[in-house]
Amino acid sequence: MAQASEVDHEKREDSSSREEQIEIAGADADEAIAANEKALIRKVDWRLLPILGALYAIALIDRVNISNARVAGMHKELELYIGSRYTIALLVFFIPYFLFE
Repeated sequence: MAQASEVDHEKREDSSSREEQIEIAGADADEAIAANEKALIRKVDWRLLPILGALYAIALIDRVNISNARVAGMHKELELYIGSRYTIALLVFFIPYFLFE
């Protein structure tokens, strides 16, 4: 009878130590997953941000380009100074631009 209680006691100790090991392994796995996730996000950022920055710069140049063309004298060549043609040209450009942006 004494041997049976010792065996039961050892089984309980073994199962509790296994549970602790599983919890420690689970915590280590969570840390590893978090580290891998951070590395992946950093890699994606380094690939996407330069491309997105260039696209944003091109969009900015495109938006400002019609104003620069007017200052350079294009409004005289296209007769945009008559009435509100320049304003209509801006509306034709910017309304779809804002809708699709």
